[in-house]
Amino acid sequence: MMSLRLALILCLVITGYVPILAQAPGNTGFYGNSRTNGEVCAQNGSFMSETEVNNLVTEMLDRIGAKNRYVIVACPQLENCQATLFQGRPYILYNPDFLGRDKRLSFSNSDLPKVSGQDWETLTVLAHELDHHINNHILNPLPGATQHERELEADESAGFIIYLMGGSLDQATQVFATVPEQGTYTHPGRAARVTSVRKGWENAWKKYPRTVPTSVIVDAMKTVSIGTQVWMTENLNVDRFRNGDPIPEAKTPEEWKDAGERKQPAWCHYENDPVNGKKYGKIYNWYAVNDPRGIAPIGYHIPTEEEWQKLINHLGGKEIAGIKMKSASGWLNNGNGSNISGFSGLPGGGRGSDGSFSHVGEYGSWWSSTGDDALSAWVRALYYRIGTVDWGSLGKGKGLSVRCLRD
Repeated sequence: MMSLRLALILCLVITGYVPILAQAPGNTGFYGNSRTNGEVCAQNGSFMSETEVNNLVTEMLDRIGAKNRYVIVACPQLENCQATLFQGRPYILYNPDFLGRDKRLSFSNSDLPKVSGQDWETLTVLAHELDHHINNHILNPLPGATQHERELEADESAGFIIYLMGGSLDQATQVFATVPEQGTYTHPGRAARVTSVRKGWENAWKKYPRTVPTSVIVDAMKTVSIGTQVWMTENLNVDRFRNGDPIPEAKTPEEWKDAGERKQPAWCHYENDPVNGKKYGKIYNWYAVNDPRGIAPIGYHIPTEEEWQKLINHLGGKEIAGIKMKSASGWLNNGNGSNISGFSGLPGGGRGSDGSFSHVGEYGSWWSSTGDDALSAWVRALYYRIGTVDWGSLGKGKGLSVRCLRD
């Protein structure tokens, strides 16, 4: 019934003209673009299965304990893919070009394959389309269920399946970046769909917990597109590196100073109060930021000095960018910004190399990944009294906030 950006696959090549008809009142694409009824895919007769595609479909269904009972047909006429019925049998039609390298991925081994961002987008759509059949959306939908509700149900199941395949929440939701924000008469808007995927992913996480560092779990709703960049809208608040190793916490001034002198990674809450961590994120020294194990979640990185400058240039230059980057509340003496950019900068303060805390409510400072010299690195800062963005070099043993940028 609905064409989705990559659906199930089981490439069947046909000889002899056999048109496949969608037995449903109207067909729509993953992004809500409408298609005409009638003949969907006309090819030749005598089916021949493509083993790689069939294996991928079987592996996905195995994750939820289901059998592969679908006829999956290559259909170059489609933009991506579509779940439909033909002569009472459930079909998945797909454009071979859209499938790309995904058909060669194998999730049956203990070591998961290396899956790129585009592949995760494809697999999410595939999981979504599969659910239209699993939940009987085409043959026998729930009485009174709207198409919006069916799409959201399929999105939720897609999130569940992507988790079971080893994908992070960010990887499960990234396909929705180009979904219409306002939605269409057939499909809900982007926010509702991302919420459904997140619900399914988190349900799977709760039921089948796996050893995944919290730093790889990203809520894609907490990002904002500014120009061509996608920034997180909250400061980093993780206590483990990307590989799961703990980042040492340094509470006392002595512990913090010692970590800096030994050039070892460290983090803390402002004034060692976890309440500040919930509001401002954690404070890190530069050695944590630059550690090769990676502090940023998968799919993100610590911005370079050049990337910070690109953001500021897009917002009109350092003299006015600060107002646009500062949150609309939370700053001392009504030093709030307009937050037109959506960056939502808060004054989290910082920690000196000697372990002293200062300036919460007054300024927010963020590390770049660009070192200045052996002892210093470049930073960007916002102040409560002015609307400019400050730029300078600070000692690597100091403690500042961290903001991540999508790869």
